[in-house]
Amino acid sequence: QQALDNIHAYPHCVLLTRVGGFYELYFDHAESYHQELGLKRSFKDTKLGPVAMAGFPFFQLDRFVKLLVQDMGKFVAISEEVEKDPLDVTSKNAFDRKVLRVITPGTLLDEKFLEQETNNYLLSVHIQEQDNLAGLAWMDLSTGDFLTQEVSLSGLASSIQRLQPKEIIGTGLAGFAFTPVEKAEQISDQWKKLVKDDFSLPEALAGSTLLAYIAENLKTSVVTPPVRVSMAGTMRLDYNAIHSLELRRSMMEQGSGYRGSLLHALRGTLTKSGSRLLATWIVNPITSVDTLNQRLDLVTLLLEDEELRSQVQRFLKNSGDAVRVLQRFGFGRGEVEDLLTISASTTATESLLALLSRHARAEPLRSRMTVLDKLRKKITASVDEEGLSKRNREDAETAARVMQEVMQATTPTPERRRKAIERDVSYTMRSTASTALKHLHQTLADLSLEKEALQMHLRQELGDSSLTLKTLPGLSHIAHVRSSSKALLNPDVARAVGSTRSTRSYHIAAWSLLGTRIEATRLQIQREETQTFHALRKLVLQNMAALRENAQVLDELDVACNFAQLASQHNWVRPILEETSTTEIIGGRHPVVEFSLLAKGQQFQPNDCHFGEENMYLITGCNMGGKSTFLRTAAVIQILAQIGSYVPARHARLGIVDQIFSRLGSADSLYQDESTFLVEMKETSAILSGASGKSLVLMDEVGRGTTFVDGISIAYATLEKLQEVGCRTLFATHFHDLAKLMKDFPRAGMLYTDLIEEEDGSFTFEHQMKRGVCTDSHGLKVARIAGIEQSVLDTAQR
Repeated sequence: QQALDNIHAYPHCVLLTRVGGFYELYFDHAESYHQELGLKRSFKDTKLGPVAMAGFPFFQLDRFVKLLVQDMGKFVAISEEVEKDPLDVTSKNAFDRKVLRVITPGTLLDEKFLEQETNNYLLSVHIQEQDNLAGLAWMDLSTGDFLTQEVSLSGLASSIQRLQPKEIIGTGLAGFAFTPVEKAEQISDQWKKLVKDDFSLPEALAGSTLLAYIAENLKTSVVTPPVRVSMAGTMRLDYNAIHSLELRRSMMEQGSGYRGSLLHALRGTLTKSGSRLLATWIVNPITSVDTLNQRLDLVTLLLEDEELRSQVQRFLKNSGDAVRVLQRFGFGRGEVEDLLTISASTTATESLLALLSRHARAEPLRSRMTVLDKLRKKITASVDEEGLSKRNREDAETAARVMQEVMQATTPTPERRRKAIERDVSYTMRSTASTALKHLHQTLADLSLEKEALQMHLRQELGDSSLTLKTLPGLSHIAHVRSSSKALLNPDVARAVGSTRSTRSYHIAAWSLLGTRIEATRLQIQREETQTFHALRKLVLQNMAALRENAQVLDELDVACNFAQLASQHNWVRPILEETSTTEIIGGRHPVVEFSLLAKGQQFQPNDCHFGEENMYLITGCNMGGKSTFLRTAAVIQILAQIGSYVPARHARLGIVDQIFSRLGSADSLYQDESTFLVEMKETSAILSGASGKSLVLMDEVGRGTTFVDGISIAYATLEKLQEVGCRTLFATHFHDLAKLMKDFPRAGMLYTDLIEEEDGSFTFEHQMKRGVCTDSHGLKVARIAGIEQSVLDTAQR
């Protein structure tokens, strides 16, 4: 009945109910999902009649939650056994089964399948149409990052593309997959308690909705105050730039699309949190020359001093993912192993601080680091790592044994007798971790001596040294004697309880009393260990601010080492950054394309790109000649420079860019019933209305989706407008006549690519940018490569 009530209370969820060592599905949930989950369905007789059920061992919860939430897109309600109120006599159940958590794609917290190298953002969107604004509030529950931003409705898609949330909540979000929730009509009390600074009304309402959703699904939640994100000081990347430049996802790769992206090419970080920071930086380049030069100074230091880089990387490898541990602790969760992660992080911080103290260029990072020696020593003095390792091995063995029993229970084999095995109890805290633990361990040691004395006494009384006192599951405290022994225990002292071919078992009152005292002491030790863990967890949370800042510094060091490694391995150069609108790239290369070619034993053709007296280039040339790659290379080099990385070129002097706009490739929107040309025109409109004199604009084949006359007219008008704006522009086209129309543009230049044709008709692409205009796109040659029949090509030639 409790399960049925919970199903009715959470109709949008799949209910998993804890019953002893299992989680079980009932009713329609068992019928609907047992096959997809690979579970055996059975029926249970109840007052409601036969009820369908399916289940799995408790330690497999993560596996099945992943299947349901990540693979099947379901919400999961977790119903746990809660100790019943002793005054409640209305139910005969030993436990109440209450839903303590609802798991959705955006509310993953510490599940083992949680992606470690990317953020798991839950995004709340509050639309305020009358002001053409949207308030955004997003949080990664696994790290505690809580941020807000106000954007225009036209910039909403770009913001969502930049964040890549795992779940979006809100109302009226046409064009996006979202979880409908009732939006906040007024700012919540929870928001008011968290926030001291001024936030816009849309941000506050989005944040209030987010907090309410988290509280509803997690039941208990602890969140840090939000941080307001301002686009001031950040290079803006619109939706199309992030997508077409393949910053975090490749357009060609299936699945996640990570392989083939810029992030994939760059990622060489050693820590999971460092990988998350790199992924964030790639779509959030900055515009402060001073800050960028500080980042570049650190990369230069690590590049020039290979031994220092190696030492830094060695410490980073052992630093752990402290921010996710802090968040688990903040939610009242976590395990003893997490304390070791915090200890490892503090150890790495201390070591790195000492290592960097000799280098002035590391001062901006070093000044933000805090030594938490007392915390580290307290954890080290409390946690018994050897005992913890032993406990983990025992838990793994227990899980394997339970799994074997489950398999045997579902397999029609003869019934097997369960073997009772006595196991030593392993402890995770040192006996010196607290005064109480010290006294309890001393008591346990004294009781163990009493056990040895009793065992010796009974052996002497029996005259058989085979007698052994044991504590076994189910049988409690017993004495084992070899079956071959001729001696018999006094029936007034010992009561026979069973025998096997090898042993006889007895209950002995003295041993039962002593064994009960030993077990009680062990339970007291375990309870005191739990209290000690809670005290250490509280101490860690008291140092949360310093630990989070230290973790951020370690992440930045990790990314800097990654950049230095790339520069060393691939001959990248330090960019010279200026507050100008000039660009001077010599020998520029696209890292993704270059790495792909190197893997095939081929070389990338570098190209130069200059913006100065000329701030616009019309680029013509054959298909597959490298025009689009040239455009993308200029943008990627600019982005790399503005996240603080060296760049793939022989030389790079770059004026800071405030926005990158990209109109590359073709796409239609069947969902919104928009043709390729309409989408193209909308993107062009956004560029023309948003570009400034400090922007970089990339446009490829604008106007090709309509007639030649209309297309070239639109392309010309677009170029004219961009010339007025004064932004840096790369405009690739097959409208060769545009070169003549642009002859009066004062700051426009012409570039082209060509191919080399041999006497036998074969040809190769040069991929080399040259001054001038190419009047032949060589489309028929490309068609031949694509496998078009020769007869068709002959007809086309005529």
